[in-house]
Amino acid sequence: MSFSLAGCLEENSADDTSVVEPIYTEYSFTGQDSDPVITSSNDDELIELTRTEDTGDDLNWAILVVKISIDAGAWITCDHDQPSGDGCFFTKIESSADNKWQLSEKISIAEDSANLCESPCDVEVELRNGVDDSWILDGMVVYAN
Repeated sequence: MSFSLAGCLEENSADDTSVVEPIYTEYSFTGQDSDPVITSSNDDELIELTRTEDTGDDLNWAILVVKISIDAGAWITCDHDQPSGDGCFFTKIESSADNKWQLSEKISIAEDSANLCESPCDVEVELRNGVDDSWILDGMVVYAN
């Protein structure tokens, strides 16, 4: 049995559109369960994310897109600051009243008119730049209980 390696050894092929670049982000986050216990209601606070030491610029709140997936289910885009009945929303927990997410500041992610977690669950979080759709955080899983 033989295999052709044609094109496999060339690093910078202009014709190769199947190369997957690793996702690089200059931002770091930690996630934790929120204090309230998960219930069967549709307004539980699920998790908190804290921006930790990194090399990125302050993140503008206006361009931040937050998505969550509960127990590996469908992705839900969370509304910003105000519940609107779309499944989830996130709230800034910040130490400064500006329009940037700075180091050590947090967001809280909560249910919004939908019972996403009736009992403890895995909340996968994705953060993106809403202007150019670039990754800020790709798939952090936080256990909410």
